[in-house]
Amino acid sequence: MGLGILGWLGVGVLLLVVTACGSEVTVLQGGSEGGCVPGHIKPCYGPGQCSGTQICRADGTGWGPCDCGGGASGNAGGHGASGNAGGWGATGNAGGSGAYGAGGAGATGDTGGSGGSGAAGGSGGAGGSGGCPDAPTNLSGCPDCGLSCDCPWPASWTPVAGATYYVVTYTCMLQSQFPTPNSKVDLCNEVGMAINMLCANGAGPVTIEACNVDCCSSPATVPPAETPLACGGGLCC
Repeated sequence: MGLGILGWLGVGVLLLVVTACGSEVTVLQGGSEGGCVPGHIKPCYGPGQCSGTQICRADGTGWGPCDCGGGASGNAGGHGASGNAGGWGATGNAGGSGAYGAGGAGATGDTGGSGGSGAAGGSGGAGGSGGCPDAPTNLSGCPDCGLSCDCPWPASWTPVAGATYYVVTYTCMLQSQFPTPNSKVDLCNEVGMAINMLCANGAGPVTIEACNVDCCSSPATVPPAETPLACGGGLCC
């Protein structure tokens, strides 16, 4: 079967229309004439040659502006403004006044320390140390010195704990005393009986007392048979 002239003309028109439609689809997909697929993204260079992206417009007629992301960083700066709220934290410094109140409580503790002064009352115990020493013991004179008038004439006793000195007392009409730190003396020369003219008429008993800064003990007597009966002229008999 053959086609007439009108038939071939119809085929030509049909091919032209199909070709035109195919060309229109190509434009919408490739964007060679300004069109693009809505929502598609491609890289681009924006102001100052910044590297960014473009998004195809919703109607597919073209690409949106090149977005380098700089605007998004600006939004982050907006969050910096929120940091101003941190300034309210400075108001919290007023809480420091509470610390002053705590210091006041410490002062009360100091008052409690004054109670310790009551311990000073314990010093009263020192009064106990003021007791008098015990009387001397083991006193002795010179039992052999009475055979003739002799000088010196020793007398001794056992040292007493707590005693700082001793008092030797004798009586020749009048009482005489001789203090000494030692526990041994010479009655004639050291104590002075041999040069006391009042002892020529007789010497009384010799006693020893142990003493400290507070007081003395009761007197202890040297055996009379071991002390002088009379003294004078530098000798004791």
